[in-house]
Amino acid sequence: MKMNRAYSMHAEQLKARKRESIRDPITDEGIGLGARDLSIADIFNDKREQDLFVNHFLPSQDKESARDIVELRRENRALSEQQEQFLEEARIAYNRLRAQAEQVQKHLTPAEIGEMAERDERIKIVAGAIGKEQAAKFLGEHVMGLAVTDTPSFERISGYLKNVHEIRNGRAAAMTDKRVEDRLKKYSITDETFIKAVASASPNEIKRNLQLAVSTQLTGWRAAFSFIVKRYRADKLYASFEEQQKLIEECNTNLVSVAQVLRGTLNPDIRHELQNAALEGKKKVETLEGNVLTVDDYRRVRSEMTPKAIKGRFLAVRDQEVARRFGKDKKWKNTSAAQKNEIENTDLRERFLDKEMQRQNGYKGQGLLINLLRALFASREKMGKMIDSI
Repeated sequence: MKMNRAYSMHAEQLKARKRESIRDPITDEGIGLGARDLSIADIFNDKREQDLFVNHFLPSQDKESARDIVELRRENRALSEQQEQFLEEARIAYNRLRAQAEQVQKHLTPAEIGEMAERDERIKIVAGAIGKEQAAKFLGEHVMGLAVTDTPSFERISGYLKNVHEIRNGRAAAMTDKRVEDRLKKYSITDETFIKAVASASPNEIKRNLQLAVSTQLTGWRAAFSFIVKRYRADKLYASFEEQQKLIEECNTNLVSVAQVLRGTLNPDIRHELQNAALEGKKKVETLEGNVLTVDDYRRVRSEMTPKAIKGRFLAVRDQEVARRFGKDKKWKNTSAAQKNEIENTDLRERFLDKEMQRQNGYKGQGLLINLLRALFASREKMGKMIDSI
């Protein structure tokens, strides 16, 4: 029984150490991994996670090792112990980073998006297109991705949001709130009355509203000197209001900076998806960009771009053209020399090469896998030589 208690204590100590080892970038509190403790299988079974991990995070740790692992998996070959260790260390670091990114995501609330939309045209368009709730989810997920794909932008966003948190929860804000609370209590003015009094864009009107709010509560000898007393008290309340506004403006300045960083990361593909979501009534905005995101995608495209595959497609297209011209039962191999010459004198070859170049240009993605593919893509001239050799 005593050992059970000791094991329980030890387990709790380990949890506490793990929690403290990962800090919230905004509040600096220990957060731990929680649900972010993903296994390699978890990562590779989720298309978005695999895209971030393989295309961006692994190369940031060791580009050569990442490339070697991708090629081994493409060929379904075993990894070495050293490569397994590299993957495990990368998994731990990736989970820690994503856990921190989740905390940053939580601070991009619909209210914060609303504040940004008031001050930044691009965020205003996003919020107007899909609503503040959906915009907060979408931009939050986008920031989660930036933690891996664009660390400098993520760190800038985290820094600005940390400033907002520190301003709102700092000593100056606490003292200002306390002064307002004490003065309202002393002057017998409710929070609701104060909020209504300051709900104007005109400083002079706010001062008049505060004087009116104060004067209605004056009794006894203070009522006899109401002009002096109400002005004095209204000035005190207005000074506290200005202190609050100054802190709010400091927060908003940092939120504007967040919006500016976000705006710079919304590339044309993302903006297109936002338009689709708005105009087609989608309930969720998809953030995946491209069709070369996973090792399976890479394996498939590699097989499609081999000389054998390219020649095979050309032979199929050529037979289709023969059938169209000379009858559905006709194939290239049983056409006459004159018929072959007729086919060869058409623009079939150039049309085929046009489509092959379009095929190559249609492979989209970001990071390691698409870059490996681009290095292997054949030029138009090289593909022409391939089919000429048939």
